[in-house]
Amino acid sequence: NDLEVWDDNAATWEDETAEEFGDPTQEIRRQKRRERERKLYEQQQRRMEYNYRHQPLGEKIVS
Repeated sequence: NDLEVWDDNAATWEDETAEEFGDPTQEIRRQKRRERERKLYEQQQRRMEYNYRHQPLGEKIVS
């Protein structure tokens, strides 16, 4: 019986915590998504900088 009561209390606490602080797995997914977006943005910036610095001479004259 004590185990059932403890289990019920734990489930209630988890529900209350999720309501108060939000779903922790959802927040982790958001953080990972933001991190991926930041890395992709940085990668794109590096690629653009590289392409800008390493243009062949003929392209610079034309553009």
